[in-house]
Amino acid sequence: MTLDLDKKLKSLLKPASYAYGLGAYCRLQVYATHILKQSSVNIPVISVGNLTVGGTGKTPLTIDIARQFVAAGYRPAILSRGYKRKSKTAHVIVSDGTTIKASCEDAGDEPFLIALRVPEAIVIVGSRRIDTAKIAIEELKANILILDDGFQHIALRRDHDIVLLDYNEDLTDDALLPAGRLREPLAALNRANSILITKVPAKPDLERLERLGAIAHRHAPKSSLGLISFSPNHVSSWQAESRLFNTAKLDILKGRKAYAFCALAKSNPFFMLLKNAGLNIVGQKAFADHHWYSEKDCQKLLTEAEKCSAELLLTTEKDLVKLEQFARTSSKPLYAIGLTTNWIGPKPVYLTTLLTQNQL
Repeated sequence: MTLDLDKKLKSLLKPASYAYGLGAYCRLQVYATHILKQSSVNIPVISVGNLTVGGTGKTPLTIDIARQFVAAGYRPAILSRGYKRKSKTAHVIVSDGTTIKASCEDAGDEPFLIALRVPEAIVIVGSRRIDTAKIAIEELKANILILDDGFQHIALRRDHDIVLLDYNEDLTDDALLPAGRLREPLAALNRANSILITKVPAKPDLERLERLGAIAHRHAPKSSLGLISFSPNHVSSWQAESRLFNTAKLDILKGRKAYAFCALAKSNPFFMLLKNAGLNIVGQKAFADHHWYSEKDCQKLLTEAEKCSAELLLTTEKDLVKLEQFARTSSKPLYAIGLTTNWIGPKPVYLTTLLTQNQL
């Protein structure tokens, strides 16, 4: 019955999807025909993006890439739109590479998390990335830019476009917004320089990988193809009277009953990740993506955890950054699972070249 309703809803939304697709095509043509010109900067620009609405792993990958450039001696700047941030200003400097200068509310959850996880990186949010790029380069002396969720932001020229495809998604059966989750048609992959299939399990379905690889090759025959997995490797919690995370090994959760919750574009993969890691999840709750938690939400979480006899609350780092006050006052410990990015096979040649050049 639910599937039938979903099909009917998608059918009703198809005309709106056609209109959305036409708008996306026209926007690209405006730049392709040089009616509007892309802005350029004099340092390398790398974009990390996707074709679908959220949930492919852009944030952990952006953190991983930024860390690699920091380790190689670069001064990277991550430019983000700051989706769902509460600030109304044109841009916000979240971190200058030394100090975090904005709250999570003003920055948005993902940029704030990136600033916490890569404290040496500049992080700026704003809708006009050419403006934030100029601030990063001219005022804060960045020498490489990483566009977080930048594939559709074509106003700023980039040197390398990385597009993520979720291993778990059946792209051939999807549709453009609002009938589906696609921001652009699959043909847009032809703009990508590198395509990465993310969330690859330890024992992947080889036929599924072949299908995703065939989609990538059909639409972007000149792009490189790579694989990435994300695995839990630590537990985070708020330090006392500090804006930094404590981290500990996963062992501290072993055998303890946990109530899990998150506000992600796709919540089920997170819950499955916890269970596959052998954690004792006795209850769970999903909120809408980028949800800002109220006091009432927090109280309900504690009530539900109590009903399940949970000893602790468990969430994502993206959610934990929004719950600092709750973490300090909660009657139950609040932890987040931290992920590490695992490259399966070689990295894109462009990244490897930059990382070995060390342009400082």
